Amino acid sequence: MQELLEFFGGLVSTKSDTLGWTLLASLLSGLFALWLKGLTEWRRRPKLSVSFLPYDLGLAVDTPAERSGRLGQQRALRLIIRNTGETTAHGVIVSMIEFCYFPAAGDPQYLFDEVLDLARALTGRARFDLGPKSHRWIDLAYSDDFGPPPEPLRFGFEAAEPARLRSMGFGTPGHYHAAVLARAENAEATSSLRLNWLWNGTPQRGLSAIWVTDRVVNPD
Repeated sequence: MQELLEFFGGLVSTKSDTLGWTLLASLLSGLFALWLKGLTEWRRRPKLSVSFLPYDLGLAVDTPAERSGRLGQQRALRLIIRNTGETTAHGVIVSMIEFCYFPAAGDPQYLFDEVLDLARALTGRARFDLGPKSHRWIDLAYSDDFGPPPEPLRFGFEAAEPARLRSMGFGTPGHYHAAVLARAENAEATSSLRLNWLWNGTPQRGLSAIWVTDRVVNPD
């Protein structure tokens, strides 16, 4: 900036004062306009948040379900993502970056070396746009009741779950913990949010959330 001022100062001294000051004013006006545009875009940018709280209506949904011609019931446990900004967030993805399982008996199991994308409710797709001042529900886990035998807990991943997950005990009764975050092409990623929920093995109604979301809850 100092060099620019010295340059235009030279113009003023070597040419007419009117021309030099006009050029300087035009340059400063253009710089100010660019700064103001950038500030406006920054203030209007998408702002994402992820929530898993008891007053989020729709967090646990019981619904009729059908699979291979069999009628049954299902409980879906969900989290909510919001865009509190003034412009649309493009290519939003909600990912699970930590996954822990504490069985009723036995050693805890941890999955820290996978990034698992969660699907938007009712669509099965992970990536979506989110308009300003709007929200979407993200599937976290499902408990199904299609009659005996009892089915394991399922999870809301967009892609197939890692093959080792079931061999580690995930899907059986116990305490579950996960850390999730949301990101978008044109928005900053959220801080990771820690979620805790229980599944006691009872189809559908045995699935419930724990309203502590800032740490791993000791199931004992």
